[in-house]
Amino acid sequence: MAVNLSRAAGPVRRLRVVASRQAWRVIDDLRVEKMALFRSRELPHRGTRVSGTWYEALGTNGDVVYRRSLGDPFERSMEIFQGHRVVREPLPEQDVTMELLVPETSVTSVRLVVDGEEIPYGEADQQRAGGYRLAPAGKGGKDGHGNH
Repeated sequence: MAVNLSRAAGPVRRLRVVASRQAWRVIDDLRVEKMALFRSRELPHRGTRVSGTWYEALGTNGDVVYRRSLGDPFERSMEIFQGHRVVREPLPEQDVTMELLVPETSVTSVRLVVDGEEIPYGEADQQRAGGYRLAPAGKGGKDGHGNH
């Protein structure tokens, strides 16, 4: 199976986030000097209902410059034995921690999307649309050695 990487390695931001279906926030922003990323994913044509979870890196005009799909990070369940049957029962929802890799060049913000709806960024009392705003290239995140 071929790995679908972008053609050239470049500066990348590795964002560690804590998320739920209601909100998300960045808890660490690490700058990686050079890394190849998987190719950006396209969505179906407009008017088509979309489902799933993905994140988008946005450029200065709000256009999507990079998109990656994610397996459903919020789906939690366990198998329960009932007599001779095994059934899957949902578990209570809880926050999840994950990493998002985005190209640093031309990206001003990142948003998390579930089933076509943006999840607001921030704590419950300070949520906002538009996602996490990246500092300009070279001015944000820690470098690979933990320095700001």
